[in-house]
Amino acid sequence: MPLRWIFHPTLLVLMGILLSQGLLAAGVETRIGWAELHALAWYGLLPLIVYEMAFRLDAEGMFRSLGLIVWLSAPLLVLQAALAGSLLYAGLGDALEFPALAAFLTALMLAANSPAAVIRVLEPLRLPVRLLAILKGESLFGSLLVLILVSLLLQLEGQTHQPGFLPGFILFTQLFAGGVITGLGLGLAGIAVLHFSRLPVLRGLLSLIGAYLTFVLAEKVLAVSGIVAVMVAGLILNAYRQRADTPSQRWLDRQWQGTALVAAAFMFLLLGFSVYWPILFDQWQAVLLGVLAVMLARGITIALGLWLDGGASTTAQDAATYRPALLWLGGFKGMISILLVFALPEQVAYSYTVQAVVFGVVLTSLLVQAPLLQLFLWVRRKPTPN
Repeated sequence: MPLRWIFHPTLLVLMGILLSQGLLAAGVETRIGWAELHALAWYGLLPLIVYEMAFRLDAEGMFRSLGLIVWLSAPLLVLQAALAGSLLYAGLGDALEFPALAAFLTALMLAANSPAAVIRVLEPLRLPVRLLAILKGESLFGSLLVLILVSLLLQLEGQTHQPGFLPGFILFTQLFAGGVITGLGLGLAGIAVLHFSRLPVLRGLLSLIGAYLTFVLAEKVLAVSGIVAVMVAGLILNAYRQRADTPSQRWLDRQWQGTALVAAAFMFLLLGFSVYWPILFDQWQAVLLGVLAVMLARGITIALGLWLDGGASTTAQDAATYRPALLWLGGFKGMISILLVFALPEQVAYSYTVQAVVFGVVLTSLLVQAPLLQLFLWVRRKPTPN
């Protein structure tokens, strides 16, 4: 198999694994504590990746496929989590060790595609523009919804007295609406700051500080969703960037592209470095069931989403764009799933099984699913003899 079939995220994961195993063989302890990894990913990498995706989002391409993006990233994402969670509970369900809530949480963590994986793996493949916009939009908004839902469920799980539906809905609304308002205010403030900052380097530095400031202010000061706030601020500055297409703005675009590349590369390397192999070997049946459940549930929701969006188009270009196999194989898992695993309290009885399933599905996505997608595209594009 040619080396080009191993994309650089996959190669970075393998490098992290080899580095970790080499240090272990030399007697060096390499396992990073879940709290440290969560803090690094949540406060260090996630704001950068979400902001960059929103800031550089192809709004025109996304709005052409807005219907399918909304279906895939909202109701069908919840349906996908419910289907995968039902399969996991049917195979692993246990009232104490793996209750229905654990199965749904695991499936929800794996329902969203990783924004970093989608960008880094799919952009070099020369996919149809509309398909790439669909997968980017789905990964961004789906990740946003999953982060909010999982954080909400974990907050409810940690309470002594479990609230009913209405208090839970109010909490969800507070997280989401507060993030929107915060992002809107800081996004507009960011436009004003960038308007009076003419130096490209200064603009880049201010936008970087703004992304972190938005996230920390929302999470730590206002107690609302920092992910929502960063996404809204990025979308507002994206609209300003497209309207004011100046050399300075184009430089800012390239700077964020490079920043996100470095952040994503570090994240994939860290993923390979932090894999705890005894969990995977001890829970191999749960890992296998998780892979099958996630892929089957995504296949069902992709087919349903295409049907609800009007099915395949009549033109050859749109038919390629909506090819179900590309949408099915293009749903890569990565940082979002790993990040949410490390948000689980260690004292939760089912955390060990959840970690095993999520680690296994993410590694399968990067080490098996990504090369399969490349192989599929190579076969489809291979010229046929006359």
